[in-house]
Amino acid sequence: ASALQHSPHDADAWHYQGVLQHLCGQHEDAQRSIRHAIHLLETSADASPMWNNLGNVCLETGALPEAARAYQACLKLAPERSGTWVNLCTTLRAQGDMAGATDAARRATEANADDAEAWYALSRVLIEAGQVHEGLVAHSHAVMHWPRHALARDQVLRAMSLLGLKNEAAALYRQWLDEEPDNPVAQHQWAANADVEPPARASDGYLQEVF
Repeated sequence: ASALQHSPHDADAWHYQGVLQHLCGQHEDAQRSIRHAIHLLETSADASPMWNNLGNVCLETGALPEAARAYQACLKLAPERSGTWVNLCTTLRAQGDMAGATDAARRATEANADDAEAWYALSRVLIEAGQVHEGLVAHSHAVMHWPRHALARDQVLRAMSLLGLKNEAAALYRQWLDEEPDNPVAQHQWAANADVEPPARASDGYLQEVF
């Protein structure tokens, strides 16, 4: 606030104030501050991270249409921001727009082919849409760039299991176990999907990893 008293036209100061307000739970004030920062910059490319953060505030408060518009405004200025494409994918998926979410996820991987989150987002929307083979290809890219993210890897394989593809899920959990024999998530889920007697209870390691 003191910075704004000295420099009331400093867009960065308004932006940072909005981020802090959001972290403090002052979401409406946060939106006003970030929108004012954007207004000061008008159509400058420097406004792109501000649009992205405005989208984050809207998304986290459940204002999905506003979040989508903010992300789209960001991407109009900076289409190379793969993380914002992922954010847009998440927002559209939450709204039930699976075609739009899939397109956003594809654009994320095109913007940055090394972005594991982009490939993971694409794998989820493809598998949910029933495009399992292409979804698994995207998932393999995510694992390659993000090999230790157990929760993301497990969620995609769980989706396969829920779709009735238990044999395929078991094979991929087996592959995971070959890479990480002591991984409790892979151990538990492989037993649940393979023709193997599952443990009587989840191991302590599995519970710690997941919860």
